[in-house]
Amino acid sequence: MKRERAKCLHKRALTTLISAVFVASVAGCAAPNFSPTVVDNEWNTSYKDALSPHTQLALGVMKKIKKNEDAIGNKIALSQKWSNLVRDIDSKASDATLNKSRREIEALLGQKLVDEIKGDAYSRGDLMGFMMSSGMSIPPGGPSAMNPDLVAAEKVVSMLKGDDKSASPAFTYKPVLPGEALSPVENLTLGTALLLERDRQSFDMSQVFRLALYFRPLRRLYDPNPNINKQLSTDKMDVETVYMDRIWRVLKPEQVASIRAMDLTRTDMNEYLNNHIKLFKVDEKRNPKFALIEYTVNDFHEQIAPPNTIPPEEKGEFFIASSLKKLSGNGPDDGRKLFEGVCAACHGVDGQGRFPPISMKSYLSLHSDHEHYEIVRFGPPQKPGSPIVMPTFDDKLSSDQIWAVVQYLRTFEKDNKIRRGEMEARTAGVKFYDTNDVYQLWGKKDGDKYFLDIQSDIAYRIMGHIPGSNHIRPAEFDQKIDTIPRDKEIVVIDMFGSQGLMPAKTLAESGYKVSYMASGMMDWHITRNYPVSYD
Repeated sequence: MKRERAKCLHKRALTTLISAVFVASVAGCAAPNFSPTVVDNEWNTSYKDALSPHTQLALGVMKKIKKNEDAIGNKIALSQKWSNLVRDIDSKASDATLNKSRREIEALLGQKLVDEIKGDAYSRGDLMGFMMSSGMSIPPGGPSAMNPDLVAAEKVVSMLKGDDKSASPAFTYKPVLPGEALSPVENLTLGTALLLERDRQSFDMSQVFRLALYFRPLRRLYDPNPNINKQLSTDKMDVETVYMDRIWRVLKPEQVASIRAMDLTRTDMNEYLNNHIKLFKVDEKRNPKFALIEYTVNDFHEQIAPPNTIPPEEKGEFFIASSLKKLSGNGPDDGRKLFEGVCAACHGVDGQGRFPPISMKSYLSLHSDHEHYEIVRFGPPQKPGSPIVMPTFDDKLSSDQIWAVVQYLRTFEKDNKIRRGEMEARTAGVKFYDTNDVYQLWGKKDGDKYFLDIQSDIAYRIMGHIPGSNHIRPAEFDQKIDTIPRDKEIVVIDMFGSQGLMPAKTLAESGYKVSYMASGMMDWHITRNYPVSYD
């Protein structure tokens, strides 16, 4: 007897706690609008927060069905009788009418089951707890617009008919220890990387291109290199918020759902980092978030690389003076000496030689030091037959020497020198446009502007291009210059705001009215997120 009493007291305390929690959860808002408790001598309604007999009955039946769908018989007849009760509750019928409708239901259920439900003495807290765990939606107008007695009656009808999709919770909250929780950017990055690994075919090519680009500013934000400027442009935007939003929008709804369903934790992230191919000087322990984003960028970039590329051993020799080979790579000026003695042969002392313009801020902002390190080691992925092939230095320079070159390259970000060809282009009459100016001109679509994209094929694919623009490959420019209309203003567009200067100058000197988008597609697409096409 004492055990039963203790059990009853425990149940009552728990019920009171649930009620208190529910009341606290809607503090400052109107509470659910319960109907006045209906009294019936056959049912106990004298305890605190007692439900009306018909709602106690509804809750008891719903709990039975939720536990075992076959626990209740006569479902068709019961649903019909309970529909009558729904009508009575909704019309605010008298207590006598409500009790009469309820007794008709009890007759179908059987006295044994009814007595069992009576003994549970369900409260308002019990009802709200059940409803919240079974997919209850808050109606328009908030909790005060909801009559729980009516909602319970409607729900039991739905469950009896087998129409209720929330009899089993659609979502189960799975708490994790604080140390296991991922930050939003970690969850998004890891989920996207794992989805690429497990379901590559779910990604469209345009998605792969965009994601390979949009993760780069996030990577830059967490790069531990103190010499990196975290801000992409002069606009004071929240880089993490902007690029996380872009990534979420690029993902398809079903991909987002797949990531949510992964329920990723710190353990999952550590497993991904541990199993990934390592990159030089990426410290997973000290900078796990940066490592995660760096590896994800690497994963997506691999999807873009041409399928057949020149193997490193076939990329040719390159002479390096013995005096340069003697440099350890650890000296304070070794990076500059190696760059000027080795790299400048092709890239120029100012880094603005052969494409890409590796000293341009628009280029540097897209690449990490670790990415540059791998490019110097093995060269970029290039197709057989490429007219210019970058040699590999993995077998010619030590790791420390290559790293010194990479660190020196980063110093160009602080260099505000005028780019090659700019003064000559201005002198020839080329007008320079800000990216937003070009966007406004493009939006007018008045037909007096001819948007000429002279990116390479790969850049044209990866960076995308302004919709409706006209593409001429750099190598074909001289042959196709006569196909460019002379009765329109020619707006020259390139990737980084550098390699288009000479073609723009040539057009101006040939009598064309020429302008130039000064910051390239890097600014149009990555910084400003203006529309692009990949066709």
